[in-house]
Amino acid sequence: MCGIAAFFGNSDEETLSAMTRSLAHRGPDGEGILIENNVGLGHRRLAIIDVGTESNQPLYDYRKRYVIIFNGEIYNYKELRNELEGKYQFTTHSDTEVLLASYITYGEACVKKLIGMFAFIIYDRDTKKLFGARDHVGIKPLYYTEIEGTYFFASEIKALFHTPYYKEPNENIIFDYLHNGMYDHTNETFFRNIYKIPAGHTFTLTQENNRIAFSQYWKLEKKDANISTRQDAIQQITSLVQEAITLQLRSDVPVGINISSGFDSSALLAHVNMLAEKKLQTFSMIYRDSKFSEENLIAQLISQTQNPWVTSRLEWYEVMERGKKMVIDQDEPFGGIPTIAYDKLMETEKKYGVPVILEGQGVDESSAGYPHHVSAYYKDLITEKKWKTLRSEFVAHYKKNGLLETLGAIYTLLLPVQGRHYDHTKSTRENVLTPYIKKFTSLFEKKQVNLSFLDEQLYNDITALKLPRVLRFNDHAAMQHSIEIRVPFLDHRVI
Repeated sequence: MCGIAAFFGNSDEETLSAMTRSLAHRGPDGEGILIENNVGLGHRRLAIIDVGTESNQPLYDYRKRYVIIFNGEIYNYKELRNELEGKYQFTTHSDTEVLLASYITYGEACVKKLIGMFAFIIYDRDTKKLFGARDHVGIKPLYYTEIEGTYFFASEIKALFHTPYYKEPNENIIFDYLHNGMYDHTNETFFRNIYKIPAGHTFTLTQENNRIAFSQYWKLEKKDANISTRQDAIQQITSLVQEAITLQLRSDVPVGINISSGFDSSALLAHVNMLAEKKLQTFSMIYRDSKFSEENLIAQLISQTQNPWVTSRLEWYEVMERGKKMVIDQDEPFGGIPTIAYDKLMETEKKYGVPVILEGQGVDESSAGYPHHVSAYYKDLITEKKWKTLRSEFVAHYKKNGLLETLGAIYTLLLPVQGRHYDHTKSTRENVLTPYIKKFTSLFEKKQVNLSFLDEQLYNDITALKLPRVLRFNDHAAMQHSIEIRVPFLDHRVI
């Protein structure tokens, strides 16, 4: 896990060094710079796999033709290395060199062999070609801007402020945020002319054609599984999840787990305790008010698993100062109090010397864990005229949540699917927004057709409306404290 910065075109070492230094929190274990042929590659290293200096970056292949900067983890690097033995001469034991060797051997199709989270850039010194990619669902960030024919890349927006970039607000995104409560839903950012490399895409740049070109190598699709019974489904998902967790337990430094009282982290902890060689350290963020704190429920869980457990409590008097810090850390608007509490949790994990943390992120988005998914499901039952099932669902919802919650779920049946879970964020006065409303329209567009209401909601949450923002919040907060977050349930095969 690291921070990367690069340029392709007309720039200099002073600019690249400043960009790279601004990412020092992402990689306190080493720094490297390469500049040649109007190309610059900068790297800050957080050593997780093969922690020796021979794996420092930028990393060359053994013939010194190719060089790579890489942020992330290739979890199946051991299997890929076995596949590449005899085709490539390895000089390290790192997943970074396995990634580089995969590109040298398989070309741009190498990304289809990767299981992991990654943002990387590879430079071919012979052809003067730049090639890069971002992982399937966008766990690891990579931003870019183009200034007078020169492209700049970085793991965080703040690094791009050390280039000749002139800060300008992106009013399109500001409108979507203020009026609709939407952000991280497109590849635009809150800064004009600063973009995200799209998730599941590769990109190339050549000196002959100095325009960035994208190619999509993976997209989320609804697929028919080879399942004949409920038991088949259970066995298949269990096998996939356990394989994902086993791969993500690979580390040359200590690994821990973030847990709440929810199904996602509870299931993760149960699987890890079956698969790991020892009980891992667990961490939880809690609050003083019992209405919001899950402390008692988590304690019940821990009493059964007997994992070592540490809690991090956010106090009211910390919120303002930590909030100011998070504005800088995140570069863009963030998710309020929970993200501030998460930042303190990361600080606690840093003090305990656990630089790799597993999380249950992604289950709510892929398995309908949010309240707004209920109404989408009700809509499907109405469409399919399953009145008996709909009645029993309403009764169950009432018994569990009470009359007001049930009436709220019924009311949201009248709302458009992708809008129903962010309408509550419309808190800005309409007279402030009037000029924006006249000037802009929402940038969000449906990306799939012929899906059920629930599947459409899940798809939108994973690709645009929910998951991208949470991944950005957590990545930036964790990396501010040099903590690597791993998310086994977001293995693209599991999704």
